[in-house]
Amino acid sequence: QHLQRELDKEARRQQLLPMFTMKKPMYDNIRMYDPAGTLLCTISKKKAHWYIRKQLAAWWEPPEDNGKKKRNNTPSDDNDEPTSIQLLFEPNKSKPKKQERNSSDDPATSNNTTNIYNQTPKQNCCVVCGAEQDYMRHYVVPYCYRNLFPRSYKTHLPHDVVLLCATRHHWQAERAAH
Repeated sequence: QHLQRELDKEARRQQLLPMFTMKKPMYDNIRMYDPAGTLLCTISKKKAHWYIRKQLAAWWEPPEDNGKKKRNNTPSDDNDEPTSIQLLFEPNKSKPKKQERNSSDDPATSNNTTNIYNQTPKQNCCVVCGAEQDYMRHYVVPYCYRNLFPRSYKTHLPHDVVLLCATRHHWQAERAAH
């Protein structure tokens, strides 16, 4: 009887799974460049389209040689999906000091881990098992605690959100409850 109840519970969970898992990829990895062609970060398609719609950026292909190649403000078709935008204004970013600039050119030796994290393309898969479908957002720091953090820790910090497949998410929720 207990085993049957557990099997029924798992069957219901599997039935409801499509309602709770993500419908679209979390990371679109659209690269955003400043006017000089320096990579700033990766952003979502939604954010990229916002920049284009507000005429703050243009679709752009990073130069392969020495010349810049700009695109028009709309992709030509769905198969030719753009992967980069270039801002049409100079963003407010902190300029590194001269001695730091040389050491931060190489991401492997840079101490600016936030910048490296923001520039690195993210994979849309479970961070535990690598499953590429039926994943869910998992907040490493629960909202009830994050709410108590200082403002600087609460805004635009995606570091504590990871993707877990539904099985691992369920497993983690059970462990957290105990």
